[in-house]
Amino acid sequence: LTIANSDPVVDTPVIDPTSGVTTATTLACSASATDPDGDTPAVTFAWSNGSTSLGVSDSLTLTASKAAPGDSITCTATATDDQTAQVSASTAVTVDNTDPTVDSVSISPSSGVTTSSALTCSASASDDDGDSPTLAYHGQFDIPTSEFFLGERCDERPQAAQRGGQSVSHAG
Repeated sequence: LTIANSDPVVDTPVIDPTSGVTTATTLACSASATDPDGDTPAVTFAWSNGSTSLGVSDSLTLTASKAAPGDSITCTATATDDQTAQVSASTAVTVDNTDPTVDSVSISPSSGVTTSSALTCSASASDDDGDSPTLAYHGQFDIPTSEFFLGERCDERPQAAQRGGQSVSHAG
């Protein structure tokens, strides 16, 4: 009498987190397995992005070089019993886009501004997704109402940037 080995059974893996995944998220994958023969199957994990292997652990830290917004990151759990029978199950999460971050903004010159001064705005920005943000400049400068008319604007060349020791300040 020969008793045949039965394949183990693996549950669909669970990835945590399931939402809010970005190119800087650490993912964890878990799954449980049983074996009708009474064995305790070993469960291993493999991560992929399409056909690209990303690692063989129960966790994975994403980077912009491993994933991009819109990519589907898959965790495959494989259960192996004592007789080397294997079964696998997979699940995936989608990588979300993140907003770029403005790192710095400056206006120069920052002192000695007169009505004939040209002001220059410069800024730097970064994006965790690895994209190169495009910067666009716009704004309005607040002029103290005690010396100037309400609603006065200062764009490229101020009409009245400094009078009586009061200077232009950037409002947004």
